[in-house]
Amino acid sequence: MDAIGVCVEHPKAVGETFLVSDGQDVSIFLALDSGKIETFPVPIRNLLGWKAPWTLEEGIRETVNGI
Repeated sequence: MDAIGVCVEHPKAVGETFLVSDGQDVSIFLALDSGKIETFPVPIRNLLGWKAPWTLEEGIRETVNGI
């Protein structure tokens, strides 16, 4: 089941906010006014026991091949 489906059906999801991740740390880059680039990790939430159906690499490969 996809992450949205799990969030809709799982009783522990009520009132929660989730950042969906496949378990690999991916950084988001922010350009600050100072011109420096900052990174921060996107946390992973395990409350619902959901697992991504693809890795980051598989998802990128599928996206590129689908074009």
